Amino acid sequence: MLCLFVAGKECTKQNGATRVVPGSHLWDFTAPPPSYAASPEKFAHAEMSPGDAFMMLGGVYHGAGSNTTTDEERLVYAAFATRGYLRQEENQYLANDLERIKELPVELQRFAGFGASKPYMGWVEMEEPVRLLNPGLEEDAVDFW
Repeated sequence: MLCLFVAGKECTKQNGATRVVPGSHLWDFTAPPPSYAASPEKFAHAEMSPGDAFMMLGGVYHGAGSNTTTDEERLVYAAFATRGYLRQEENQYLANDLERIKELPVELQRFAGFGASKPYMGWVEMEEPVRLLNPGLEEDAVDFW
């Protein structure tokens, strides 16, 4: 996965710039993320001006910093991309009994992946997938996450 972060406002260590652990994507997958309180030297801060950007691999440990200011906020736009073949090992849509899925509340069906998300990603024949499971679903019942 490739991640792109673009600053919409000034991002500083003080207002919560994203914390990144450089090189953590090379660690053994069982290695837990370090604690910022215990090892702040392992972290870098993605300090940026509006319009600046940084990219990282999705396997890099990262997270929002702490905003210690009283009058600032950070605004970061993020976009993530992955190859189509990078997906779960088992196809959950075929591995689970559709009749059992149909018995679940619509909210759980969406949570299980049978919903569409903004900007209408995951549709089937221009419909939200839960409509295939629930043909009589009211139009206004659709609430994209």
